[in-house]
Amino acid sequence: ICAGRNSHIREVVVIDSDDTSFGKNTLNKLKAFGLMPHCQKIKDNGHSQTYFFIEPYQISAGTFTDNTYCETDFFENHNVWKRLTKMMNVLYAGDVCYTGFHCQNPLYDRANVVSYKNISQLYTVEQLYNHCIQYFEDPLNLDYYFSYLRKQALLTKGNKTKVENAQ
Repeated sequence: ICAGRNSHIREVVVIDSDDTSFGKNTLNKLKAFGLMPHCQKIKDNGHSQTYFFIEPYQISAGTFTDNTYCETDFFENHNVWKRLTKMMNVLYAGDVCYTGFHCQNPLYDRANVVSYKNISQLYTVEQLYNHCIQYFEDPLNLDYYFSYLRKQALLTKGNKTKVENAQ
């Protein structure tokens, strides 16, 4: 599923953990930093996705003008949401290569999901962003830092072709 009702609005920030801790590494780090997720979906192989539901956050818009569809990217909002997804994954044992747009459905009937926070108590992007940004030494160069981490992670996985394409 997508991280929002359409490609223009985001409604969840996800930490995608590919370790085999069954979500425990992520939960321990969140607890140490004083942050509570809404829920966590745990897969049989120990991987997990941890969900923070947010107030709808618009990153772009689509309109029709004279029978022509036009999209407007809200560049700053879009970058804030992407940066937030990266910060959450770096801080809380997630995958630095995770883009955040596609996620697993935590509401699937047979999914192994543990709930922690009432889903009606939404976070805002600003709350989560302000919480995370304080833990980074050089906030002005975060995008470069995340790009570097992504390239290193891909090298570690042995995907030199993907690294070259990511540059």
